[in-house]
Amino acid sequence: MRIQTRTVALALGLVSLLACESRSPATEVIARKQGGGGLLVPTEPELPLFVGDGIGSPTRAVLTPEGRLLVTDARLRMILRVDPASLQPDQGLQLRTKPTAVGLLGARIYVGSPDQQTVEIFAARGGRALGNFGVGAVGYAMAIAVEPTRQLVYVLDGQSRQVKVFSAAGGLVSSFGGPGPDVSQFLTPTGIAVDTARQEILVSDYGSPPTVKAAVKIFGYDGVYKDVISGAGKCGMISCSGGFSRPQGLGVTVAGRIFLTDAVLGQVLVYDRATKALLRTVGSYPMLHLPVDAVIGRQGDLFVVSNLTSRIVRFAGEAAQ
Repeated sequence: MRIQTRTVALALGLVSLLACESRSPATEVIARKQGGGGLLVPTEPELPLFVGDGIGSPTRAVLTPEGRLLVTDARLRMILRVDPASLQPDQGLQLRTKPTAVGLLGARIYVGSPDQQTVEIFAARGGRALGNFGVGAVGYAMAIAVEPTRQLVYVLDGQSRQVKVFSAAGGLVSSFGGPGPDVSQFLTPTGIAVDTARQEILVSDYGSPPTVKAAVKIFGYDGVYKDVISGAGKCGMISCSGGFSRPQGLGVTVAGRIFLTDAVLGQVLVYDRATKALLRTVGSYPMLHLPVDAVIGRQGDLFVVSNLTSRIVRFAGEAAQ
């Protein structure tokens, strides 16, 4: 009981830290011609050789075209490229500030930088800085997801409590959400995913217990609210009698399975998009100690970012079920 209580305190502490300072689905291999531009193709990141001692404090992750993971590491102030077999970093991009979110679109890596109130853009090959979205464009990038066909970058801004939609070059296209208790608004948004199969945007939100429950809110590509999966049950300091209480990152499969990490429960909850029914849970404490993101692998593996164990945990074939 003492260990679990400490886990909750640390979980809430990390969330508080990230809210003051931090899944996106797998990036699809799609080539698309832009008007007036060239051919935009996904690029496998090739960053400087990683020299260090494993993973420090991982938070968000995204899949590369070849099935590797790009992981934000707040302690090391790096974007790590992690091998899916060894689950260890082999390359890394050193940053000036703590990264809170990461996205990959074409040949560009997008990194949330709350210290600068921007999203920084780097070349996937070599890590050269290409610019940013502009100071103040994003107050606090909690999470990033991309829509490869339309070449759009969705940034969950924890400061304005909005989803801000940018072009690949960083121009603001639209935004939706905003602070408030309404189903189409956010109180404490934490994670975002793009469901390309259903053309939906999923956003996880802590809510404001006990009056406003935690939820996964679902929007169309146009930003119009469509549906909600509500965190149900009575939640105390260390557990819930049902549903979820502290949702973080999430991923979604083509078959409509939503994988939602819960930082307090130490689990990944699997929901059916059509029925919104809880199908099963994956993992448990202490294997998952403050899980904060979920990534769907190319072969149906599920990769979970476990922050307090400084690990990426792989569940073979879980996302293929």
